[in-house]
Amino acid sequence: METKKNTYRETLGEKPVLKLGYASMLHERWPINEDPEKCSSRESAYFLQLELENCSIPEHLQYENLEHLIPEKHLNRIKSIWESVLLSRKSLLETADVLKSHWSTVPVSSRGHKEVTQIVRNPPLSLQDEYRRTLRAVIYPTQDSDEKDKPGIDRLKAWQKVERHLRRGLFTDHKTFLVILRLYFEMLLESSPENNEYVIPKETYLGNGEQTVRREIALRNRYLRLIDSTHQSISAAKAAHHQQKKSSLRKFEDKPAAAHSTEITFNAIYDTVPYIIERTRLQLNPVMLGIVGPLHDLVEDTELDMDDVKEFMSRLTDIYDSSIDPYIESGFGTTRTEVKRQVLDLCGRSRTDKVGHCLRILSNNTDLSDREKRMVKTQNPAGTEKTREILKISQKEYSSWHIPKEKKQPESKTFKTFPREHNRQKITGFLTRMLAIASSTRKKKLQQVCLILKMEDRAHNIRTQEEMPVERRLDIARETVTRLLAWGMWDHDNKNYPLFNALPRLIDITLAEYLLIKKKFPTEITDHDTELIKLLQKWQAEVKRYPIPDKN
Repeated sequence: METKKNTYRETLGEKPVLKLGYASMLHERWPINEDPEKCSSRESAYFLQLELENCSIPEHLQYENLEHLIPEKHLNRIKSIWESVLLSRKSLLETADVLKSHWSTVPVSSRGHKEVTQIVRNPPLSLQDEYRRTLRAVIYPTQDSDEKDKPGIDRLKAWQKVERHLRRGLFTDHKTFLVILRLYFEMLLESSPENNEYVIPKETYLGNGEQTVRREIALRNRYLRLIDSTHQSISAAKAAHHQQKKSSLRKFEDKPAAAHSTEITFNAIYDTVPYIIERTRLQLNPVMLGIVGPLHDLVEDTELDMDDVKEFMSRLTDIYDSSIDPYIESGFGTTRTEVKRQVLDLCGRSRTDKVGHCLRILSNNTDLSDREKRMVKTQNPAGTEKTREILKISQKEYSSWHIPKEKKQPESKTFKTFPREHNRQKITGFLTRMLAIASSTRKKKLQQVCLILKMEDRAHNIRTQEEMPVERRLDIARETVTRLLAWGMWDHDNKNYPLFNALPRLIDITLAEYLLIKKKFPTEITDHDTELIKLLQKWQAEVKRYPIPDKN
């Protein structure tokens, strides 16, 4: 089976297979797709539903229906932003229509390509039927074609060039629309409480009398910030992974590396956002998941270092088309630069630093500072010997770091219960970095973000590791139970920093993997594995699961 999966990249080369993956990702997103049933997973469908609901503006939030509430001195300013929203949305939808129309005009080359036809008929990932013919043209390797059908190949090259141009235009128009729509809502929320001045009055309620207009606008903006940050971070991840020196395709899969990080991001959003985003006080900032999720492998897999990734990220998310500048105008004396910083920037310096901390925690090749190593000694998660081994420091150096007795933390239940290591101590290293970098009270939410994404990452890896040798699969399953899940169930503060449905998802997937291995390879299962299976079944029964909130 592994040979079959590698056939596409071996016969076609990596580039066409990557193009296929990127195109399939695009075909699931709005405005190209408006049907959640055409998405490849329920998580992708959920994100599409968020796009559909929040990228359309309900009648009662359109300028014409708010005009009577807005003080006269703000009318022209808000109206000009609203008109820009309408123009931007129209431009985006027209670009999408032109692109889809172009996809329907695929030139037919008289010369076939057996491997291209095969990969489109039997793709390594989900494809929408109406785009199969289009994808054949998108991935057709014209640079390797001979001269037998030069006119047909020339037509195909020209078609591909226009298609690339339209896709780039779609990306630009989409980003512009999301920014200008966020600006419209932010300017409606602008106020000067000390002077009791508001663009939209504070106590203006919707028809049902339960929620103020300002509250609904604020919620929509939360969703839009999540949508915008996720899109921009996925684009950054695709660009960075595409340029990495090693293969941009996943091991054992003919899928782009960026598709993996996108899937775990959608999974994390699906498992957390419904339970947090509409609360008055956020337990977790979903924008952090939307940014860190797609980027989590960049420092480890690409040639970018941490500073490169942070600069790359802020450049993509926080630099806007200059056409937006005339509309960035405050009604309360705030400068254009401040408006951008306060309401439009998705990263900014503070969040960029937080994202950097998360990426360091999630990257296996992170070097810890002396101060961070001392913090690990304070936390002492794995006991003295194991902690020294992980940090690669001598007994003499370790002993020289004086930690007051009252600051030392007891060894964790996870490591006391399961002293044996598996899978080259990967999760032990992750937990060590997490405690070193984010142990202070003000950084506890970074632990929450990193644990959720690590659990989603591990769950996705387990689901896609069937081609691995069974010994390797078992080692990963053992490590998942004895480190990541044990930590989540026993040592993590789930009361104040819940892991939501990321934790039960990983329990369910790990147990399913164990039972599958037990069925297929019963002789490989040890007494240790049998105990871990029982523990998983116990956790599966007692872990808290979050039901989808009822909006009625």
